[in-house]
Amino acid sequence: MNTDIRLAVGFWQHPKTKKTAKRLGLEGIRSLQVLWLWAAVNRPDGILSGMDWEDIELAADWQGEERAFFDCCLGAWIDEAEDGYALHDWKDHNSWAAEAEDRSDKARFSRLATVNRQAFDELKSAGVNAISKEKYERLTSVTRTPDERQADASDTPTPAPAPAPAPAPALTQEEESTPNGVLVANEAGDDKPTPKINGKIPDCPHQQIIALYHEILPELPRIKTWEGARPKHLAARWKHVFSRKKFTTSEHGIEHFRKLFTYIRGSPFLMGQTAKPFRCSLGWIVNAENYTKIIEENYHGKEL
Repeated sequence: MNTDIRLAVGFWQHPKTKKTAKRLGLEGIRSLQVLWLWAAVNRPDGILSGMDWEDIELAADWQGEERAFFDCCLGAWIDEAEDGYALHDWKDHNSWAAEAEDRSDKARFSRLATVNRQAFDELKSAGVNAISKEKYERLTSVTRTPDERQADASDTPTPAPAPAPAPAPALTQEEESTPNGVLVANEAGDDKPTPKINGKIPDCPHQQIIALYHEILPELPRIKTWEGARPKHLAARWKHVFSRKKFTTSEHGIEHFRKLFTYIRGSPFLMGQTAKPFRCSLGWIVNAENYTKIIEENYHGKEL
């Protein structure tokens, strides 16, 4: 975990700092640095996905007028991103903090060599050089069968996840349904081999899913370009759907997303029909953390 961040020696002379201090006072600068320190521990990649203006002001310990800190920082210290908001040029100015999770995953993999050499050799031969904390704990505290070890070895390297709320209890069945009929896939801790269809999982039909999103959720932001991290996130959700439900055709996967989008229509918050100024988008939906919250019904209760 990060214990510090970098602050440029010219910070106090920077025009943005002076403008922020003029508009918000020194309390605004204090909150800005509180937000940076909070991000170093909780969002080391600088991505504030799933957070609205209120969440950001709470993280910054802003004590002034509501939205004043957020509105002042937006476009200067905070950028709009595909999945919400992000700290401006965080990785450029705090690359050491931004790469903390990646360093931890690589160090954890190195430790595995002394704890479970067989698993280490299998993963290394598959091109893996980093593992998540969850996978490390499975490989070091649970007796694995040869088939399960082979499944782990076939995994691609696990990227360092952004910190998230406490995970939901692990599913005990291959599939579960919410009361509204949306099939739920376990997004974390999946150590079962992904079923292969004609030798491989069908390619994710990005355009078909985008068209389905536009058809069922026309009130939400339309997709004009599909690039950056969003295609990767959607492909990851597609893979997990197949791995948990043992689908046999692309049509089964598309039908899952049809049910998911229909389910989202039932949430006033996600549809932008509440007092909070928020509407979800497809890029936001397929982010792992947000997807998990959706299928856990976090946005369908009486209290948001």
